[in-house]
Amino acid sequence: MVEPTLEFIAQQLERVLTELRYLRQDIRDLKSRMTGVESAVGFFVSQVSVLSNRLDRFEERLEKLESER
Repeated sequence: MVEPTLEFIAQQLERVLTELRYLRQDIRDLKSRMTGVESAVGFFVSQVSVLSNRLDRFEERLEKLESER
């Protein structure tokens, strides 16, 4: 088996480091996108809460109307 040269090892190490740089950037991008997703989910959850509250009030009003009959 042929022993790898220092130049070959340095080239391979540089390739690995380059890939790690790309991965770091990808992770930064994903974190940024996840923050957007979390914000959107939080907004939707708050809107569901608002709608649920409105439905509860409509239900109360409907029950009141039905009991007056």
